[in-house]
Amino acid sequence: MGYRFDFIAPYVAYDYFQSSGCDASGVTPAEFAACNGNVESANSRNFKAGVSLFFNKNANHLNIEFGDNHGLSAYGPSSITAATAGYVPASLDPVAPRGPRRAFTNSLANPAFKSLLVQWTLYL
Repeated sequence: MGYRFDFIAPYVAYDYFQSSGCDASGVTPAEFAACNGNVESANSRNFKAGVSLFFNKNANHLNIEFGDNHGLSAYGPSSITAATAGYVPASLDPVAPRGPRRAFTNSLANPAFKSLLVQWTLYL
């Protein structure tokens, strides 16, 4: 949701996705188990707030956006996959001091990651 006032356009956005369970009819037990293993991996709660500043209509503008990304998101470590980047994101800090580090997943049990986007667009 946003609105442009003269040269400034503040906006906010909230994305919510909750996956549903798997249907066991017509699939093998192995396929059903694989489906259930991935059911919660795409859940997300992502909040974004920003402002766009237009200096010369749309030919010269600046976007500044803060994001709070929880679960699967387009920014942060959950957007990195071994298939596209060639590596797995760093693991999370341990729950207990000196304990084992937690493996990174897109689970909502992991902490939210913050992002700041600053983009200047200039068309000549």
